[in-house]
Amino acid sequence: MADARPDPDALLARVQREEAKAKRGKLKVFFGATVTLRSAKDGERTVSIVGIDEIDTARGYISWVSPMARAIIKAREGDTVTLRTPGGVEDLEIVAVRYEPLATGAATSS
Repeated sequence: MADARPDPDALLARVQREEAKAKRGKLKVFFGATVTLRSAKDGERTVSIVGIDEIDTARGYISWVSPMARAIIKAREGDTVTLRTPGGVEDLEIVAVRYEPLATGAATSS
């Protein structure tokens, strides 16, 4: 019977390829991304794509089904996308894409 465990060297090579892509700005925007955007109208702003129950516009947390999230999903750093809303059309440049845990609020003591 063949060993079903993955080859550690192959896994390490895959991780290194993904890290190299990230360093070259090749990360795509998906759920969980924190994205810095630039527009002529609003300048730079940062948003994080979250679930519907986590929306907090004051913190820049936008729903994955929002018009802005839909416009930027699958874009890469350096891309320009078009945001269409009832208020008009706006071009957004993807300045930076990163994946990091979001703050969950102040710690509480027991």
